[in-house]
Amino acid sequence: KPKVGRPSNAERAEKARIAAQQAAAAAARKKTAAADKALAEAKAAEEAAVAAINRAQEKASKAKANAEARLAAASSAQKTLALKPPPPGVPVYCYCRNISHGEMVGCDNDKCKYEWFHYGCVGLTAAPPGDIWYCPDCRRDPKTSDKPKKKT
Repeated sequence: KPKVGRPSNAERAEKARIAAQQAAAAAARKKTAAADKALAEAKAAEEAAVAAINRAQEKASKAKANAEARLAAASSAQKTLALKPPPPGVPVYCYCRNISHGEMVGCDNDKCKYEWFHYGCVGLTAAPPGDIWYCPDCRRDPKTSDKPKKKT
């Protein structure tokens, strides 16, 4: 015969306990799913960061190799030119007393004994800033600094 009437206190307590367990299990599954998702996102972010670092290191390595190759080529060219004396009558410049080649900068002191300098011989890699430049010798000797000569 089916039960009729109101459930007993024990039955209500058991239903409440089962409902609470089910709610707790559902909440735990939800937290686990959220944690799994966060872990997956963190792993993806870590992989992306590692890939970006690897690309940056590879790019830096290539740039370093290119710079070293350019430096070696410039050094080799400089040594080759330094080994060969210039032909008679060809003007020489710079501390190295060699011919004009590559990028050069002119000293703005009219009394400078060298006049023009190879960038590498005076520690330059690009044109110096400003409109006036004095070589290291003329910068050390204020007596030789006179009015700047006009650039041509």
